[in-house]
Amino acid sequence: MSHEPQAIALRRLAGIGLAVAAGAIVTAALCWAIWGGDSLKPHPLAHLPGPPRLQDHPSRNLAGYRAAAREADAYGWNGADHRSAHIPVRRAMDIMAKEAAR
Repeated sequence: MSHEPQAIALRRLAGIGLAVAAGAIVTAALCWAIWGGDSLKPHPLAHLPGPPRLQDHPSRNLAGYRAAAREADAYGWNGADHRSAHIPVRRAMDIMAKEAAR
């Protein structure tokens, strides 16, 4: 009157092991077929980036910044047809503040 067999069914255990191994091989082959082995290639961002390149020509950039700052602090015409003008930023802010206070 035993409830469990005393011996291990080696054939059944070996069959299950072979089925698992065959399933793993088939799964790997399908993954290779679908993605073409891309997972073996290094990721494009895997390498470290180089030093930052913030400005190609710092002196030219500084000159452009200073020219724009001078234009922002001056009166002048916009465009060759002189249909509109620009005023200094501080003056424009004063005008807007006075209009908002009304």
